Amino acid sequence: MMQKREGIMKPDYKLTVYSAHDTTVANFLMALGVFDPQSPPYTSLVLVELWKNDHEEFQVRVLYRNSTKFRPYNLAIPGCAAVCPLEKFADLLKPVIPVNWEKECKMGIFSDDFAFNSLAILALMVNCILAVLLVFSVVFGIAYWRKQKVSSGYCYHQLRQDID
Repeated sequence: MMQKREGIMKPDYKLTVYSAHDTTVANFLMALGVFDPQSPPYTSLVLVELWKNDHEEFQVRVLYRNSTKFRPYNLAIPGCAAVCPLEKFADLLKPVIPVNWEKECKMGIFSDDFAFNSLAILALMVNCILAVLLVFSVVFGIAYWRKQKVSSGYCYHQLRQDID
């Protein structure tokens, strides 16, 4: 939006459409601070419009449609009205907009920067020990069951018969 305001957006489209799943729509609404604790229904959509008012000031309007029966309705971003000046909108969303995309997208258990804390290591060790105990218990149980099956039944032996 800032690039559009500055006239440096390439390509300079008048409309950009992104398609997303309901969970992505929910996360986007959560980032805007307007999430209703209900899962967005199928075909719901969020519209973010950039307008220029009569004074040549850029303003943002956010609309939400959660039903095919009704038209989209305005969402007021906390700290702003239904129509919000672009600078204020950007300031309100600054805490949830990544600054270093590459670093933040690599966050998680498989990144180089992930540091195990002692609680995570303890939980991992306990789970490994429990898994090993479970495997040994199953193996021991099967061996015991087979032994009981043989010893509790009759055991037959062939007798040698010499035929002359």
